[in-house]
Amino acid sequence: MSSSTSTINNNRPIEYTITCSDATGQQEKFIFHQHTAPVSICQQFNPSSLNQTKIQVVSLMSGLVKAHTKEVLQARTWYCVECNQPATTIIHNPMSYLHLSKPQVIDLASPCCASKICDKSIQAHFAEIMSEVGVPNGFP
Repeated sequence: MSSSTSTINNNRPIEYTITCSDATGQQEKFIFHQHTAPVSICQQFNPSSLNQTKIQVVSLMSGLVKAHTKEVLQARTWYCVECNQPATTIIHNPMSYLHLSKPQVIDLASPCCASKICDKSIQAHFAEIMSEVGVPNGFP
């Protein structure tokens, strides 16, 4: 069985990729291979179980974000994409591609300062981009 289709206790290995870019043009890609996801969510969504599947996928993506935010933030000095002040957090925009033959979550992340105005602006920008490309809430 190939590694792209192997399972471990009804879980499949997944790749989690974070691409983080700031206002100064600094960009870094972080790729993590140590995570797994239940086989049941590594497939095209079944309309009859769509809500439950979304809950599981959102939970998985939330866990990935929590597991790696500090590491990304500490990787270098980041600057807020809105105001160019030193970043104090990372705003994540994870997107599920768990249904692919090589399951993955791709996360476009932006550094943010402590300003709630900047935070809201970054979140609104991500929502607008996702809406424009037809990807509601990170589900292609």
